[in-house]
Amino acid sequence: MKLLRYKDPWLGPRKLPNFDKLTDEKSVISINDRFTVDTDNHVVTLQCADDSHVAIGSQLVYLIST
Repeated sequence: MKLLRYKDPWLGPRKLPNFDKLTDEKSVISINDRFTVDTDNHVVTLQCADDSHVAIGSQLVYLIST
């Protein structure tokens, strides 16, 4: 299973997906990355292993491959 985020969290979910290339324009979320939820401001960010912070937006994508 892979958990992915849109590289552009605001435009990514608004585009029609290309079902032949589902991972295009998305980045894999590492097991070492950490979600931060700010309930006061309704914002979810991702703290990456390199200590950068990325806005998540409103949608994530997960893929299960066999």
